[in-house]
Amino acid sequence: DNIDRLRNLRRHLADDLLGTLAWVRELVTMIHLAKYSGAPASRAEELVSQIAAAVEGISEVHHWQEA
Repeated sequence: DNIDRLRNLRRHLADDLLGTLAWVRELVTMIHLAKYSGAPASRAEELVSQIAAAVEGISEVHHWQEA
């Protein structure tokens, strides 16, 4: 029973990781669009902040797994 719970937890965390990576890719694309469309620098700063938050989330999961 515990092994099934661990498998489900691992699957859930893997799905979350893939979702976060997809979100980072989308944000990077949005930064490129902002750059080439002449959007204000504040827009790029906002997107970079969102990427940093996503990376922090990934880092927290990684540190949790190491523990």
